Amino acid sequence: NRSRFRLDDAVIADRRRFVDASKSHLAQIFGSIRNRTPAGKQHHGQNATQLSQTRAQHGGHDPLPSSEHGVFMENQATQQEMLIREQDLELGELGQTVKRIGNMGRDMHEELRQHGHLIDELDNEMDSTTNRLRSLQQRLQTLIEETSKGHLCLIVGLT
Repeated sequence: NRSRFRLDDAVIADRRRFVDASKSHLAQIFGSIRNRTPAGKQHHGQNATQLSQTRAQHGGHDPLPSSEHGVFMENQATQQEMLIREQDLELGELGQTVKRIGNMGRDMHEELRQHGHLIDELDNEMDSTTNRLRSLQQRLQTLIEETSKGHLCLIVGLT
């Protein structure tokens, strides 16, 4: 998307030359590493020769980026630093949010555990009350059966 990045044919051609020059320079460096002589036997002028060969291949131009490329690279580096800072801030906020959620989860767990104990106590009390009520119903039933005037006693007992 050329319009988005304000690129014209001249800038693209210049960047392609730079990439080609960089590739060529890297190929020469790799070649020299593969053909490396033992330490101390390498000639001092070899790097200068390689640089002049690279310049000759590109019409006498230095393969380094033009000032436009430098500005572009500087802008890109600045934007990346800003993005990294923004991401670091967002990650910090995300970390704090995760901690808060973890604390809330622990609090909820503790509260549910306490409620579980309360429910268990209530269940035990209900069982005890149910047993006492059954016992009382059995005694009342026995009393009614033993009394000849069971109905009268029941009526009197209820009033």
